Amino acid sequence: MKTRFRIAILLASISLPLLGQDVWFTAQSTGVLAAAGATATLQRGSGANAGTGKAIILDTIMVECPAACTITQAQNGTAATATAVVPTGVSPNSAMRAEALFYSASNVGVGQAVGGRITCSAACMVVIDVSKIELLTGNSNFNYSTTISAVTGTYSITYQWRER
Repeated sequence: MKTRFRIAILLASISLPLLGQDVWFTAQSTGVLAAAGATATLQRGSGANAGTGKAIILDTIMVECPAACTITQAQNGTAATATAVVPTGVSPNSAMRAEALFYSASNVGVGQAVGGRITCSAACMVVIDVSKIELLTGNSNFNYSTTISAVTGTYSITYQWRER
């Protein structure tokens, strides 16, 4: 009986820290542009993709522009529907499925401008701290988008976030 009790206590002590643990994800929009802009969107799912209502908390957005560009951010535009990218779980949770949806070459509707404009006078890499932003439950219009102005060359927009 003591052995069973000890095993139960051991299992509880191992599994309790996992409850409420943050699971980290990343997703990237990248490609070659010819005098065109690009938008990437992280969005809470809806309908069949509504998920379980986990907290989706943004962390950082890294933007790489191949030439002079302007970077803007917006929130809560009309829900994006194209082009979906499967987010990658960050080790040790690489097999986990993200509740958030990520769209590369996003067709998100106009949202509320946030974060101001970031202007690069030449090729640049910018890391944006968005760690205070959470996508609330209940509506697929809860999204966050990053847009780079028209450029020619290879760009990337990478989001990192956590779900709890």
